[in-house]
Amino acid sequence: MKTFVFAIVLSFFSIISCAQDIYQIQELSSSNVQSDGKSFVYQDDVVSVSYDFWGDNGIAHMTIYNKSSNSIIVDWGFSHFVDDGLSRDYYNYITRVVATAAATTSKYLGQTSNTSHIVSSKKITAPKRYIHIPPKAFIGKQFEIGTLNAYYTCDYPFNISTLSDEGIQLDWNTSNKRFRNYITYYTDDLMKNKKIIDNDFYVGKVYSVKEEKFKKKEKRIVCDIDGIENAKDYTLWLIGQPNRIFIHRNVYSACAGCLLF
Repeated sequence: MKTFVFAIVLSFFSIISCAQDIYQIQELSSSNVQSDGKSFVYQDDVVSVSYDFWGDNGIAHMTIYNKSSNSIIVDWGFSHFVDDGLSRDYYNYITRVVATAAATTSKYLGQTSNTSHIVSSKKITAPKRYIHIPPKAFIGKQFEIGTLNAYYTCDYPFNISTLSDEGIQLDWNTSNKRFRNYITYYTDDLMKNKKIIDNDFYVGKVYSVKEEKFKKKEKRIVCDIDGIENAKDYTLWLIGQPNRIFIHRNVYSACAGCLLF
């Protein structure tokens, strides 16, 4: 009898242990924004706009850099994020004005970078419609890309049966996520010389991986301002890139199936 009860308990915990965290990686593509396979940078003769989509809950960042020798004015009231046709202007969203670009900690690999991210910024609690960018300076803007939905079909479910680095390719018509970033800016203080940026993006590739391929934790020795060494925990995003978004799912399946993966 005891042996029978023990077998039941053991089976119960074996089934629980079969729960897995899997992540669907969705790589973005664009028809009019240049990509090096890892990031997106749009350029015209006046500005450079770089995008970073990696993060939780559909939060993304863009950086607008004024390459010219003259000031420009960005009009957030006439600038919109268009999510599958639904438009919303940026006027009611908080803008982060970058103060410096000193070294920061990368959110991808725990590395130090002097170009990746905003380091010193202030939040403007009262929204400003017009943002002035001096020559050779830039601003950072956080924005939402809307609801993130997993891609799946009858032939391509989002579960452990489709774990693969290869995945499937999508185009604008078959993609599960399409959006545009529409920016209006002026190259003169009187705001008569208007320019438009209209960048489109869509999910062009989808694949799923297990947690050990997605992230890991490690301790690193870092020095504080007094030179004292301390151990600090880092989460390393093994496949984090500015041109990717991700969906997390906790999958439960029969123990026999789990033991195979």
